[in-house]
Amino acid sequence: MTTGSSASFSVLPPKNNGYISTATEANAKRYDLTKIKFVKGTGSARANAATNRAGSFGGYTVSPTKRLRPFILPTQVHQEVQEKDVFSYVGTTSNVPTQSAIVLLSREDLIGSALFLFPANCAILKETNFPMGVPFDTKTKGVETFKQHLPDRKKYRLALLPIYWPIPNGEVTTSKGIPNEGTHDAFQEMGVEAHCWLTSMTDAKQGACPFNADLQTLASAARPQLDKIFPRLSQGIQLRGTPYVTLTAVSEEDVELCDDLDESVNTLRAELEALVHKINPPVTMLPSAPGNPIGAQIDCSTEDSVSNDHITSQQKMSRNIGKMHLLTMGYCPTEGPRLNSMTQEIEDIFSLGVKEMAESFNNIVHSRSRNQADSLDAVNRQTDVPDWRSTP
Repeated sequence: MTTGSSASFSVLPPKNNGYISTATEANAKRYDLTKIKFVKGTGSARANAATNRAGSFGGYTVSPTKRLRPFILPTQVHQEVQEKDVFSYVGTTSNVPTQSAIVLLSREDLIGSALFLFPANCAILKETNFPMGVPFDTKTKGVETFKQHLPDRKKYRLALLPIYWPIPNGEVTTSKGIPNEGTHDAFQEMGVEAHCWLTSMTDAKQGACPFNADLQTLASAARPQLDKIFPRLSQGIQLRGTPYVTLTAVSEEDVELCDDLDESVNTLRAELEALVHKINPPVTMLPSAPGNPIGAQIDCSTEDSVSNDHITSQQKMSRNIGKMHLLTMGYCPTEGPRLNSMTQEIEDIFSLGVKEMAESFNNIVHSRSRNQADSLDAVNRQTDVPDWRSTP
């Protein structure tokens, strides 16, 4: 509570975890339609599905080191290179809209597919709708080139998997890095195709055989043989030499040098900004109740999210100092919680603009020793909060 406040109090909006995934509205039917496009759709169908936010807010790729990498809010980039249309996508790898890490993904990687070799009786594959061939082994005639890549004399079959896998709206969070038990649970909830995709792309034992780049080459070089073991494979599929994707970071210099990229990045940033406001809507101001003449204008941020043009700069400064009092309050074993006085440096920086205020505060903290900064001693000299478990 601060002096100089208007006679009103703030009502904080409901808080979520601040993720893009939870800010999107779950729609199981739309996600099922999106999945179908990536299970057996054409390249153009996949491209359209990837940017349709009603069914999915992003997707997963797998890096060459077999780590999951989310690609969130894919936004198309259209460039003309040597009189040819070239398409790619920008997105962010962070599920937090205020911590965007913008990267570039080629259209070929977003819509592409890869052939994987599965044991003929693989239970997880049989439950899916992925395009798959007929079983074959070392005794099958007319496919000599493909037989050379069988690991043993057992029966196997080829299946076509997408390189990019869509994530449904409304997910609690996104996965990243080496898959663990929790990752597998999350993919199982997305459906049998999603879990089969994860196990195959990351070489888990219950999925496909380790990826074989030679099979991708043979699909074109030995097409007549491929037709015998995969008779319904479309001629129009875009097979990639590898299913593993390296997301390229987009620098400010890249944006400045390319107008088309600049336009798409600005579109992406505008969508991120809209999500920030959706996740953290403005504080609602209500009249104060009788008996509370000065009101309470306190939230958990040091920034003032309430627009009150009639409040003077001195009143705003007093309010910010009051918030800092609460953020750094001390504790006395005999007297309980206590508000500490601020150092003169801290009081001075609240008279600055928002940008200068943040920079000055960082400079004060960094100028102190590590121990002082960790204890917030850069803010006051009296903070002494015990471990929460021992607090009365």
